Amino acid sequence: MPTDAMPWIDNIDLRQAFEQALTDIPHTATFWVAYSGGLDSTALLFLAQQCLPLIRVKAIHVNHGVSPHADQWQAHCEARCAEWGIEIHTEKLRWDAPTSNFEAEARAQRYSVFESVLAPDDVLLMGHHLDDQIETFFLRLMRGAGVDGLSGMPETRPLGAGILVRPLLNRLRAELADLVEAEGLGFIEDESNDDNQYDRNFMRNRVLPLLASRWPMYRKPMARTLHMLGGLQQDTQEAQSADLVHRLTEDGGLKIPGLLDLPKAALLSLLREWLRQVAKGTPSMSQLQHILDDVVAAQADAQPVFQFGIGHIRRFKTAIYYTPALPALSENPGSLDSVGVYDVPGSGSVQITVDRVVDPKRPRLKQSLMPLEIRFETDNTNIRPVGRSGSRDLKRLMQEYRVKPWLRARMPLFYYQDQLVAVGNLFIVAGFEAIEGDLGHQIDWKPIA
Repeated sequence: MPTDAMPWIDNIDLRQAFEQALTDIPHTATFWVAYSGGLDSTALLFLAQQCLPLIRVKAIHVNHGVSPHADQWQAHCEARCAEWGIEIHTEKLRWDAPTSNFEAEARAQRYSVFESVLAPDDVLLMGHHLDDQIETFFLRLMRGAGVDGLSGMPETRPLGAGILVRPLLNRLRAELADLVEAEGLGFIEDESNDDNQYDRNFMRNRVLPLLASRWPMYRKPMARTLHMLGGLQQDTQEAQSADLVHRLTEDGGLKIPGLLDLPKAALLSLLREWLRQVAKGTPSMSQLQHILDDVVAAQADAQPVFQFGIGHIRRFKTAIYYTPALPALSENPGSLDSVGVYDVPGSGSVQITVDRVVDPKRPRLKQSLMPLEIRFETDNTNIRPVGRSGSRDLKRLMQEYRVKPWLRARMPLFYYQDQLVAVGNLFIVAGFEAIEGDLGHQIDWKPIA
Protein backbone atom coordinates (compact mmCIF):
# COMPACT_ATOMS: atom_id res chain seq x y z
CA MET A 1 0.00 0.00 0.00
CA PRO A 2 1.27 3.53 -0.59
CA THR A 3 2.79 5.37 2.30
CA ASP A 4 0.31 8.23 1.89
CA ALA A 5 -2.80 6.01 2.18
CA MET A 6 -5.88 8.00 2.98
CA PRO A 7 -7.18 7.50 6.54
CA TRP A 8 -9.35 10.61 6.04
CA ILE A 9 -11.44 8.57 3.61
CA ASP A 10 -11.39 5.07 5.04
CA ASN A 11 -8.82 2.71 6.47
CA ILE A 12 -9.50 -0.30 4.27
CA ASP A 13 -7.67 -1.86 1.37
CA LEU A 14 -8.78 -1.87 -2.24
CA ARG A 15 -10.55 -5.22 -2.07
CA GLN A 16 -12.60 -4.12 0.90
CA ALA A 17 -13.38 -0.77 -0.73
CA PHE A 18 -14.46 -2.55 -3.91
CA GLU A 19 -16.75 -4.96 -2.07
CA GLN A 20 -18.16 -2.22 0.17
CA ALA A 21 -19.11 -0.08 -2.85
CA LEU A 22 -21.20 -2.97 -4.22
CA THR A 23 -22.96 -3.90 -0.98
CA ASP A 24 -26.39 -2.73 -2.13
CA ILE A 25 -26.22 -4.25 -5.63
CA PRO A 26 -28.62 -7.22 -6.13
CA HIS A 27 -26.88 -10.60 -6.15
CA THR A 28 -28.48 -11.40 -9.51
CA ALA A 29 -26.89 -8.44 -11.31
CA THR A 30 -24.49 -8.81 -14.21
CA PHE A 31 -21.36 -6.70 -13.81
CA TRP A 32 -19.84 -5.19 -16.95
CA VAL A 33 -16.29 -3.91 -16.46
CA ALA A 34 -15.33 -1.01 -18.75
CA TYR A 35 -11.95 -2.45 -19.75
CA SER A 36 -9.59 -0.34 -21.87
CA GLY A 37 -6.54 -2.35 -20.86
CA GLY A 38 -4.95 0.61 -19.09
CA LEU A 39 -3.72 0.58 -15.50
CA ASP A 40 -6.99 1.68 -13.87
CA SER A 41 -9.29 -0.72 -15.70
CA THR A 42 -6.79 -3.57 -15.30
CA ALA A 43 -6.90 -3.12 -11.51
CA LEU A 44 -10.69 -2.93 -11.67
CA LEU A 45 -11.03 -6.11 -13.76
CA PHE A 46 -8.67 -7.93 -11.39
CA LEU A 47 -10.75 -6.91 -8.38
CA ALA A 48 -13.96 -8.00 -10.12
CA GLN A 49 -12.40 -11.33 -11.00
CA GLN A 50 -11.22 -11.79 -7.40
CA CYS A 51 -14.26 -10.51 -5.50
CA LEU A 52 -17.31 -11.39 -7.63
CA PRO A 53 -18.70 -14.68 -8.91
CA LEU A 54 -17.01 -15.09 -12.26
CA ILE A 55 -20.23 -16.11 -13.98
CA ARG A 56 -21.62 -12.62 -13.25
CA VAL A 57 -18.61 -10.70 -14.63
CA LYS A 58 -18.28 -9.51 -18.23
CA ALA A 59 -15.92 -7.01 -19.82
CA ILE A 60 -16.58 -4.43 -22.49
CA HIS A 61 -13.81 -2.91 -24.60
CA VAL A 62 -14.28 0.08 -26.89
CA ASN A 63 -11.75 0.24 -29.71
CA HIS A 64 -11.45 3.92 -30.65
CA GLY A 65 -9.58 3.06 -33.83
CA VAL A 66 -7.43 6.19 -33.56
CA SER A 67 -4.08 4.92 -32.32
CA PRO A 68 -2.10 2.68 -34.71
CA HIS A 69 -1.95 0.26 -31.76
CA ALA A 70 -5.74 0.15 -31.20
CA ASP A 71 -6.18 -3.36 -32.60
CA GLN A 72 -3.22 -4.63 -30.56
CA TRP A 73 -4.84 -3.19 -27.42
CA GLN A 74 -8.09 -4.96 -28.25
CA ALA A 75 -6.18 -8.24 -28.74
CA HIS A 76 -4.47 -7.69 -25.36
CA CYS A 77 -7.83 -7.23 -23.63
CA GLU A 78 -9.32 -10.28 -25.33
CA ALA A 79 -6.32 -12.39 -24.31
CA ARG A 80 -6.49 -11.23 -20.68
CA CYS A 81 -10.21 -12.01 -20.49
CA ALA A 82 -9.65 -15.44 -22.05
CA GLU A 83 -6.94 -16.11 -19.45
CA TRP A 84 -9.30 -15.20 -16.59
CA GLY A 85 -12.38 -16.87 -18.08
CA ILE A 86 -14.28 -13.60 -18.56
CA GLU A 87 -16.60 -12.99 -21.50
CA ILE A 88 -15.68 -9.81 -23.38
CA HIS A 89 -17.74 -7.65 -25.74
CA THR A 90 -15.79 -5.38 -28.11
CA GLU A 91 -16.93 -2.57 -30.39
CA LYS A 92 -14.96 -0.33 -32.73
CA LEU A 93 -15.96 3.31 -33.05
CA ARG A 94 -16.54 4.90 -36.43
CA TRP A 95 -15.34 8.38 -37.26
CA ASP A 96 -17.30 9.56 -40.28
CA ALA A 97 -15.93 13.10 -40.19
CA PRO A 98 -13.33 15.15 -38.29
CA THR A 99 -14.55 16.56 -35.00
CA SER A 100 -13.57 19.78 -33.26
CA ASN A 101 -13.89 18.19 -29.83
CA PHE A 102 -12.45 14.68 -30.01
CA GLU A 103 -12.57 14.13 -26.24
CA ALA A 104 -16.30 14.92 -26.02
CA GLU A 105 -17.16 12.91 -29.14
CA ALA A 106 -15.17 9.87 -28.00
CA ARG A 107 -16.74 9.99 -24.56
CA ALA A 108 -20.25 10.26 -26.00
CA GLN A 109 -19.66 7.30 -28.32
CA ARG A 110 -18.19 5.19 -25.50
CA TYR A 111 -21.17 5.79 -23.27
CA SER A 112 -23.52 5.03 -26.13
CA VAL A 113 -21.82 1.64 -26.49
CA PHE A 114 -22.05 1.06 -22.74
CA GLU A 115 -25.77 1.86 -22.72
CA SER A 116 -26.39 -0.49 -25.62
CA VAL A 117 -25.15 -3.55 -23.73
CA LEU A 118 -26.80 -2.90 -20.37
CA ALA A 119 -29.92 -4.95 -19.71
CA PRO A 120 -32.29 -3.96 -16.88
CA ASP A 121 -30.49 -4.07 -13.51
CA ASP A 122 -27.06 -4.63 -15.13
CA VAL A 123 -24.14 -2.73 -13.60
CA LEU A 124 -21.34 -1.00 -15.47
CA LEU A 125 -18.17 -0.75 -13.36
CA MET A 126 -15.71 2.02 -14.20
CA GLY A 127 -12.22 2.47 -12.79
CA HIS A 128 -12.29 6.21 -11.99
CA HIS A 129 -10.36 7.11 -8.83
CA LEU A 130 -9.79 10.16 -6.65
CA ASP A 131 -7.08 11.57 -8.92
CA ASP A 132 -9.56 11.47 -11.82
CA GLN A 133 -12.11 13.21 -9.61
CA ILE A 134 -9.69 16.01 -8.76
CA GLU A 135 -8.75 16.46 -12.42
CA THR A 136 -12.45 16.73 -13.26
CA PHE A 137 -12.95 19.34 -10.53
CA PHE A 138 -10.24 21.62 -11.91
CA LEU A 139 -11.29 21.14 -15.53
CA ARG A 140 -14.86 22.10 -14.68
CA LEU A 141 -13.64 24.99 -12.54
CA MET A 142 -11.84 26.35 -15.62
CA ARG A 143 -15.14 26.14 -17.53
CA GLY A 144 -17.00 28.09 -14.85
CA ALA A 145 -19.15 25.18 -13.66
CA GLY A 146 -21.62 25.52 -10.81
CA VAL A 147 -21.95 23.45 -7.64
CA ASP A 148 -23.24 20.40 -9.50
CA GLY A 149 -20.27 20.39 -11.86
CA LEU A 150 -17.69 21.05 -9.16
CA SER A 151 -19.02 18.20 -7.02
CA GLY A 152 -17.46 15.86 -9.56
CA MET A 153 -18.45 12.45 -10.83
CA PRO A 154 -21.06 10.57 -8.77
CA GLU A 155 -20.22 7.14 -7.38
CA THR A 156 -23.44 5.78 -8.88
CA ARG A 157 -25.96 6.99 -11.43
CA PRO A 158 -28.48 5.51 -13.87
CA LEU A 159 -27.10 4.52 -17.26
CA GLY A 160 -29.43 3.23 -19.93
CA ALA A 161 -31.40 0.31 -18.53
CA GLY A 162 -28.85 -0.28 -15.77
CA ILE A 163 -26.61 1.70 -13.44
CA LEU A 164 -23.04 2.96 -13.48
CA VAL A 165 -20.90 2.37 -10.38
CA ARG A 166 -17.42 3.73 -9.69
CA PRO A 167 -16.28 1.54 -6.77
CA LEU A 168 -12.77 3.04 -6.57
CA LEU A 169 -13.70 6.71 -6.73
CA ASN A 170 -12.33 7.42 -3.23
CA ARG A 171 -9.00 5.69 -3.79
CA LEU A 172 -5.68 7.01 -5.08
CA ARG A 173 -4.30 6.02 -8.46
CA ALA A 174 -1.10 5.12 -6.61
CA GLU A 175 -3.03 2.39 -4.78
CA LEU A 176 -4.21 0.92 -8.07
CA ALA A 177 -0.64 1.07 -9.40
CA ASP A 178 0.64 -0.76 -6.29
CA LEU A 179 -1.96 -3.51 -6.78
CA VAL A 180 -1.11 -3.98 -10.45
CA GLU A 181 2.61 -4.11 -9.69
CA ALA A 182 2.21 -6.50 -6.75
CA GLU A 183 0.14 -8.90 -8.86
CA GLY A 184 2.46 -8.62 -11.88
CA LEU A 185 -0.36 -7.52 -14.18
CA GLY A 186 0.62 -6.19 -17.58
CA PHE A 187 -1.32 -3.19 -18.86
CA ILE A 188 -1.48 -0.87 -21.85
CA GLU A 189 0.36 2.43 -21.95
CA ASP A 190 -1.60 4.75 -24.27
CA GLU A 191 0.87 7.09 -25.97
CA SER A 192 -1.82 9.77 -26.24
CA ASN A 193 -1.69 10.19 -22.45
CA ASP A 194 1.51 12.19 -22.96
CA ASP A 195 -0.10 14.56 -25.46
CA ASN A 196 -0.75 17.77 -23.56
CA GLN A 197 -2.91 19.29 -26.29
CA TYR A 198 -5.77 17.51 -24.51
CA ASP A 199 -7.00 19.43 -21.46
CA ARG A 200 -7.11 16.44 -19.13
CA ASN A 201 -3.57 15.39 -20.01
CA PHE A 202 -2.32 18.94 -19.46
CA MET A 203 -4.03 19.01 -16.06
CA ARG A 204 -2.62 15.60 -15.11
CA ASN A 205 0.90 16.03 -16.48
CA ARG A 206 1.61 19.69 -15.84
CA VAL A 207 -0.76 21.39 -13.41
CA LEU A 208 -1.34 18.84 -10.65
CA PRO A 209 2.36 17.84 -10.28
CA LEU A 210 3.12 21.56 -9.79
CA LEU A 211 0.36 21.74 -7.19
CA ALA A 212 1.78 18.67 -5.42
CA SER A 213 5.26 20.20 -5.35
CA ARG A 214 3.88 23.00 -3.16
CA TRP A 215 1.16 21.09 -1.26
CA PRO A 216 2.11 17.37 -1.26
CA MET A 217 -1.05 16.41 0.66
CA TYR A 218 -3.46 18.48 -1.45
CA ARG A 219 -5.69 15.46 -2.06
CA LYS A 220 -6.78 15.44 1.58
CA PRO A 221 -8.55 18.84 1.64
CA MET A 222 -9.74 18.24 -1.93
CA ALA A 223 -11.43 14.99 -0.89
CA ARG A 224 -13.19 16.79 1.96
CA THR A 225 -14.33 19.63 -0.32
CA LEU A 226 -15.62 17.26 -2.98
CA HIS A 227 -17.54 15.31 -0.35
CA MET A 228 -19.20 18.47 0.96
CA LEU A 229 -20.00 19.71 -2.52
CA GLY A 230 -21.51 16.33 -3.34
CA GLY A 231 -23.90 16.56 -0.40
CA LEU A 232 -24.86 20.13 -1.24
CA GLN A 233 -25.33 19.27 -4.90
CA GLN A 234 -27.57 16.30 -4.07
CA ASP A 235 -29.88 18.46 -1.95
CA THR A 236 -30.01 21.13 -4.65
CA GLN A 237 -30.56 18.57 -7.40
CA GLU A 238 -33.50 16.97 -5.61
CA ALA A 239 -35.22 20.35 -5.25
CA GLN A 240 -34.53 21.26 -8.89
CA SER A 241 -35.76 17.90 -10.16
CA ALA A 242 -39.05 18.33 -8.32
CA ASP A 243 -39.53 21.76 -9.91
CA LEU A 244 -38.42 20.54 -13.33
CA VAL A 245 -41.10 17.85 -13.54
CA HIS A 246 -43.81 20.51 -13.91
CA ARG A 247 -41.89 22.41 -16.59
CA LEU A 248 -41.32 19.60 -19.12
CA THR A 249 -43.21 18.84 -22.30
CA GLU A 250 -44.33 15.27 -22.96
CA ASP A 251 -41.25 14.70 -25.15
CA GLY A 252 -38.68 16.10 -22.72
CA GLY A 253 -38.51 19.72 -23.83
CA LEU A 254 -38.25 22.55 -21.32
CA LYS A 255 -41.28 24.85 -21.43
CA ILE A 256 -40.40 28.53 -21.81
CA PRO A 257 -43.56 30.22 -20.41
CA GLY A 258 -42.84 31.37 -16.87
CA LEU A 259 -39.15 30.52 -17.15
CA LEU A 260 -37.94 34.08 -17.63
CA ASP A 261 -39.94 35.20 -14.58
CA LEU A 262 -37.62 33.21 -12.30
CA PRO A 263 -34.72 34.90 -10.50
CA LYS A 264 -31.56 34.63 -12.61
CA ALA A 265 -29.79 32.20 -10.28
CA ALA A 266 -32.83 29.91 -10.07
CA LEU A 267 -33.28 30.00 -13.85
CA LEU A 268 -29.66 29.04 -14.53
CA SER A 269 -29.79 26.25 -11.95
CA LEU A 270 -32.97 24.84 -13.49
CA LEU A 271 -31.47 25.02 -16.97
CA ARG A 272 -28.32 23.27 -15.74
CA GLU A 273 -30.36 20.47 -14.13
CA TRP A 274 -32.38 19.98 -17.32
CA LEU A 275 -29.18 19.65 -19.36
CA ARG A 276 -27.74 17.24 -16.84
CA GLN A 277 -30.76 14.99 -17.30
CA VAL A 278 -31.28 15.18 -21.06
CA ALA A 279 -27.72 15.72 -22.32
CA LYS A 280 -25.76 13.99 -19.53
CA GLY A 281 -23.46 17.01 -19.49
CA THR A 282 -22.38 19.83 -17.19
CA PRO A 283 -22.56 23.25 -18.89
CA SER A 284 -20.27 26.12 -18.02
CA MET A 285 -21.68 29.46 -16.91
CA SER A 286 -20.77 30.90 -20.32
CA GLN A 287 -22.70 28.15 -22.11
CA LEU A 288 -25.73 28.65 -19.87
CA GLN A 289 -25.73 32.36 -20.60
CA HIS A 290 -25.54 31.74 -24.36
CA ILE A 291 -28.41 29.24 -24.18
CA LEU A 292 -30.44 31.74 -22.18
CA ASP A 293 -29.73 34.69 -24.48
CA ASP A 294 -29.67 32.96 -27.86
CA VAL A 295 -32.26 30.20 -27.46
CA VAL A 296 -34.60 30.75 -24.52
CA ALA A 297 -35.02 34.47 -25.15
CA ALA A 298 -35.30 34.11 -28.95
CA GLN A 299 -38.47 35.06 -30.79
CA ALA A 300 -41.17 32.39 -30.74
CA ASP A 301 -40.97 31.89 -34.51
CA ALA A 302 -37.15 31.73 -34.57
CA GLN A 303 -35.19 28.51 -34.97
CA PRO A 304 -31.98 29.14 -32.99
CA VAL A 305 -29.41 26.39 -32.55
CA PHE A 306 -26.68 26.24 -29.91
CA GLN A 307 -24.10 23.45 -29.94
CA PHE A 308 -23.66 21.70 -26.61
CA GLY A 309 -21.16 18.86 -26.52
CA ILE A 310 -21.88 16.78 -29.61
CA GLY A 311 -25.56 17.71 -29.59
CA HIS A 312 -27.60 20.88 -29.98
CA ILE A 313 -30.04 23.01 -28.01
CA ARG A 314 -32.93 24.10 -30.22
CA ARG A 315 -36.12 26.07 -29.82
CA PHE A 316 -39.50 25.13 -31.25
CA LYS A 317 -42.58 27.18 -30.45
CA THR A 318 -42.72 27.59 -26.66
CA ALA A 319 -40.11 25.03 -25.57
CA ILE A 320 -36.43 24.26 -25.96
CA TYR A 321 -35.08 20.80 -26.77
CA TYR A 322 -31.80 18.94 -26.66
CA THR A 323 -31.04 16.89 -29.75
CA PRO A 324 -28.05 14.54 -29.89
CA ALA A 325 -25.85 14.42 -32.96
CA LEU A 326 -28.07 13.09 -35.74
CA PRO A 327 -26.60 10.55 -38.18
CA ALA A 328 -26.98 10.85 -41.91
CA LEU A 329 -30.16 9.52 -43.48
CA SER A 330 -29.87 6.25 -45.31
CA GLU A 331 -29.93 6.58 -49.09
CA ASN A 332 -31.79 3.27 -49.25
CA PRO A 333 -34.10 3.12 -46.21
CA GLY A 334 -35.75 -0.05 -47.45
CA SER A 335 -39.30 -1.32 -47.37
CA LEU A 336 -41.82 -2.82 -44.96
CA ASP A 337 -43.42 -6.10 -46.00
CA SER A 338 -45.15 -7.30 -42.84
CA VAL A 339 -45.95 -6.41 -39.25
CA GLY A 340 -42.96 -5.82 -37.00
CA VAL A 341 -40.44 -3.23 -35.87
CA TYR A 342 -38.04 -1.77 -38.43
CA ASP A 343 -34.93 0.31 -37.84
CA VAL A 344 -34.70 3.26 -40.24
CA PRO A 345 -31.12 4.63 -40.06
CA GLY A 346 -31.04 8.35 -39.45
CA SER A 347 -34.80 8.52 -38.90
CA GLY A 348 -35.72 6.28 -35.97
CA SER A 349 -37.84 3.15 -35.86
CA VAL A 350 -41.16 2.17 -37.39
CA GLN A 351 -43.57 -0.35 -35.89
CA ILE A 352 -46.33 -1.87 -38.00
CA THR A 353 -49.22 -3.59 -36.24
CA VAL A 354 -52.64 -4.84 -37.35
CA ASP A 355 -55.74 -3.48 -35.69
CA ARG A 356 -59.46 -3.45 -36.48
CA VAL A 357 -60.96 -0.08 -37.36
CA VAL A 358 -63.60 0.72 -34.74
CA ASP A 359 -63.35 4.51 -34.74
CA PRO A 360 -63.26 6.41 -38.05
CA LYS A 361 -61.38 9.17 -36.26
CA ARG A 362 -58.50 6.73 -35.78
CA PRO A 363 -57.97 5.47 -39.35
CA ARG A 364 -55.77 2.55 -40.32
CA LEU A 365 -53.99 1.88 -43.58
CA LYS A 366 -55.60 -0.72 -45.84
CA GLN A 367 -54.13 -4.10 -44.96
CA SER A 368 -53.62 -4.96 -48.63
CA LEU A 369 -51.15 -2.09 -49.18
CA MET A 370 -47.95 -4.05 -48.73
CA PRO A 371 -45.04 -3.85 -49.19
CA LEU A 372 -44.52 -0.20 -48.27
CA GLU A 373 -41.50 1.67 -49.57
CA ILE A 374 -39.91 4.26 -47.28
CA ARG A 375 -38.81 7.56 -48.75
CA PHE A 376 -37.98 10.95 -47.33
CA GLU A 377 -39.24 14.38 -48.34
CA THR A 378 -38.65 14.68 -52.08
CA ASP A 379 -41.30 17.09 -53.32
CA ASN A 380 -44.14 19.21 -52.02
CA THR A 381 -47.14 17.54 -53.64
CA ASN A 382 -50.57 18.49 -52.34
CA ILE A 383 -52.20 15.68 -50.34
CA ARG A 384 -55.33 15.29 -48.27
CA PRO A 385 -55.18 13.48 -44.90
CA VAL A 386 -58.12 11.30 -43.91
CA GLY A 387 -60.76 13.39 -42.14
CA ARG A 388 -59.87 16.68 -43.83
CA SER A 389 -61.88 18.40 -46.53
CA GLY A 390 -59.06 19.99 -48.47
CA SER A 391 -55.57 19.23 -49.74
CA ARG A 392 -52.43 21.00 -48.62
CA ASP A 393 -48.76 20.70 -49.42
CA LEU A 394 -46.59 18.51 -47.21
CA LYS A 395 -44.55 21.41 -45.81
CA ARG A 396 -47.64 23.19 -44.49
CA LEU A 397 -49.11 19.95 -43.16
CA MET A 398 -45.97 19.25 -41.14
CA GLN A 399 -46.17 22.75 -39.70
CA GLU A 400 -49.84 22.24 -38.81
CA TYR A 401 -49.06 18.91 -37.14
CA ARG A 402 -46.30 20.66 -35.16
CA VAL A 403 -43.48 18.48 -36.43
CA LYS A 404 -40.19 19.89 -35.15
CA PRO A 405 -38.20 21.50 -37.98
CA TRP A 406 -35.13 19.29 -37.48
CA LEU A 407 -37.29 16.16 -37.86
CA ARG A 408 -39.25 17.12 -40.96
CA ALA A 409 -36.65 15.88 -43.43
CA ARG A 410 -36.36 12.67 -41.35
CA MET A 411 -40.08 11.94 -41.33
CA PRO A 412 -40.59 8.60 -43.16
CA LEU A 413 -43.02 8.79 -46.06
CA PHE A 414 -44.70 5.52 -46.96
CA TYR A 415 -45.35 4.71 -50.61
CA TYR A 416 -47.28 1.86 -52.20
CA GLN A 417 -46.57 1.40 -55.89
CA ASP A 418 -45.24 4.99 -56.14
CA GLN A 419 -48.28 6.48 -54.40
CA LEU A 420 -47.88 8.29 -51.10
CA VAL A 421 -50.26 6.51 -48.68
CA ALA A 422 -49.10 7.60 -45.20
CA VAL A 423 -46.84 10.20 -43.57
CA GLY A 424 -44.94 9.02 -40.48
CA ASN A 425 -47.38 8.51 -37.65
CA LEU A 426 -49.20 11.73 -38.55
CA PHE A 427 -51.90 10.63 -40.95
CA ILE A 428 -53.16 8.26 -43.62
CA VAL A 429 -53.66 9.84 -47.04
CA ALA A 430 -57.35 9.94 -48.01
CA GLY A 431 -58.39 7.02 -50.21
CA PHE A 432 -55.97 4.55 -48.66
CA GLU A 433 -57.68 4.01 -45.31
CA ALA A 434 -59.32 0.75 -44.21
CA ILE A 435 -63.09 0.92 -43.82
CA GLU A 436 -64.78 0.63 -40.43
CA GLY A 437 -64.88 -2.97 -39.20
CA ASP A 438 -61.97 -4.12 -41.40
CA LEU A 439 -58.45 -4.86 -40.29
CA GLY A 440 -55.85 -2.24 -41.09
CA HIS A 441 -52.22 -1.39 -40.43
CA GLN A 442 -51.31 0.96 -37.58
CA ILE A 443 -48.07 2.84 -38.24
CA ASP A 444 -46.05 4.09 -35.28
CA TRP A 445 -42.89 6.09 -35.95
CA LYS A 446 -40.50 6.70 -33.07
CA PRO A 447 -38.22 9.56 -34.13
CA ILE A 448 -34.49 9.41 -33.55
CA ALA A 449 -34.60 12.55 -31.35
